[in-house]
Amino acid sequence: MKALKRTLGILLSMLILISAFSGISLTTAAETVQSEEELVDSSTIFGDVTPGSWYKSYVDYVVTQKYMNGMSDKKFEPNTYLTRAMFATIIYRMEGSPAMAYTGQFPDVPGGNYFSAPISWTAARGIMVGHSNTGLFGTHENITREDLVTVMYRYAATKGYNRSKK
Repeated sequence: MKALKRTLGILLSMLILISAFSGISLTTAAETVQSEEELVDSSTIFGDVTPGSWYKSYVDYVVTQKYMNGMSDKKFEPNTYLTRAMFATIIYRMEGSPAMAYTGQFPDVPGGNYFSAPISWTAARGIMVGHSNTGLFGTHENITREDLVTVMYRYAATKGYNRSKK
């Protein structure tokens, strides 16, 4: 349960930060998606997303937008911690999965994985960088709150959002 709250808390925090930087409320974003297309009912796809759960509408949104697609065809795994590789992939998908060749910049990021190009892409833009003391990306490390805020701040810079103190 603790892992579920942490993972979904990070997901919700990410959505709130995105909406804060972009000036769009989550309600407005969800209404926009609903007006353009129907939200995916994630509980019909993933056996571990419970109808009526507080997080279901957020899972519906990220699945509809194709930011996240679950851990398998049948499991979203809301109890799984979010790793640095997963978060790099989310940011990359939020940008439409732009063409990017795997760079091999980090020893712990092998080519041919779902996260190889996203990590190369986020690193090339300075959005996510490796650990300066080891030269590793920290691919399978759980993302921390500090990482999340830093990444979102850098991402906002690439989008041209005003990051000044208000």
